[in-house]
Amino acid sequence: MTIQQTIKSLSGITLEDFSKMPIEQIALMSTEELLELAREANAALVEAKGQKDWIEGIIAIRNLMNDRENHNDRNNNNLILGGVNELFTDY
Repeated sequence: MTIQQTIKSLSGITLEDFSKMPIEQIALMSTEELLELAREANAALVEAKGQKDWIEGIIAIRNLMNDRENHNDRNNNNLILGGVNELFTDY
């Protein structure tokens, strides 16, 4: 099979396939095929960005929850009774 025949049969190539193609094959692709791959790459980028933002949001929520737990623990360990900090008493 020649390179041109290979290109003609690649109408449904994936981005993964494209990343593995030799430059000689890519150079023979039509502008329309390249534009379609560019659109697919952009869509994948937008989706990946959305997933990244979602993951970072979950991490931020966890950090906030951990900060609140740590803050509550510190407050519970440093009770002030009658205006005197319990940590600094001798009783």
